[in-house]
Amino acid sequence: MAKSWSEEELMERAAELPEELEASLNAAALFEVLVEDHDGEFDPFSISEKETSSVAWEPAYLTVDGQGHIGEDASDLPAASAFRVAFYVHGWPETGTLVGPFGQLPLPGFEPIPERLWQLAPYAQLD
Repeated sequence: MAKSWSEEELMERAAELPEELEASLNAAALFEVLVEDHDGEFDPFSISEKETSSVAWEPAYLTVDGQGHIGEDASDLPAASAFRVAFYVHGWPETGTLVGPFGQLPLPGFEPIPERLWQLAPYAQLD
């Protein structure tokens, strides 16, 4: 049976959330990757940070131009097409390396997150 929280407990917990969210976001990196010649098989969880092994978190599947959603799950993606996937990696080290099934992925310099990605790939805090 789930615990019933008092109003005081809820207010205390609500006060903790902004600080926890900021700490989580400061330790995560958001990536947007273009996938071309999709053959029907794509596993975003095969992409990770080399040293920490932290994997893609909450992938969002986007149109090629990155302006809209195309599916909720990799199984929704049609074969022989191109798309973008945006995902977070928790615990991103300052000199992190992103690797996929075919090896290291080149990383451009980090930039502020565009507003469209805040809308299309909102951050879901790690439990």
